[in-house]
Order: sequence, then structure tokens, then C-alpha cells
Amino acid sequence: PYYKNRTFSFTPYPMEGAKHPKFEGKKCYGVDLRSEYININSGINLNYIIDAYKNYPNKKNFFLKNRFFDKLAGSNKLRRQIEAGMSPKEIKKGWEKELNEFKKIRENYLIYP
Repeated sequence: PYYKNRTFSFTPYPMEGAKHPKFEGKKCYGVDLRSEYININSGINLNYIIDAYKNYPNKKNFFLKNRFFDKLAGSNKLRRQIEAGMSPKEIKKGWEKELNEFKKIRENYLIYP
């Protein structure tokens, strides 16, 4: 309900995995990603989550207290970067060192170069 500057709307209803969604029966607004072109070579698009966070009226309650976002992201680092107001470019720049280390290690296991 807090993303009213969007034209796409939906109404959450109970389903498998979400028996009692937070905004059940309330009109919500967002981005329809079903028709979004996703370029797998461009990496993860952080613009959606950052934009949603910026538009949320009570930043303190944007990320669930159960820290499920941290679990999905692998640590609390991404959440803390978003909360700190970092841009997608700044966040991705912070991944470079570890990503390059991973790429080096993974070379030993690639079947095809």
C-alpha cells in the first residue's frame, strides 16, 4: 500500500507459503516484474529494492525483524548498505574484491574455459 506512485497494483491473498500475508485483502502497488526483460549478463538489479526502501514510509519496519532478507542475501551486509543509502553502483563496487577471488578459485573447477 505504500508504493502509490506506481500504476501496477495487486491484492495479496492467502496461498501456499503465505497463509496470512501482511497486507491481505489490501490494494498494494509495486513493479510488475513478470514482463520485465532480464539480462542475465548485467547481474542483479538492485534498483527495485532500493527504490522500494526509499518509498517506504517507516524505514525501520521495511526489513522484517526475522532478518529473512539477510538470510536470502547471505549476510546482513546488503541490508546495511541499503539502509545506509548506498547506490547500486557503490554496493556492487564493494563486491569486486570477493567476486574476483571467487572467479580465480572457480577457474580450477570449470569444465570449459
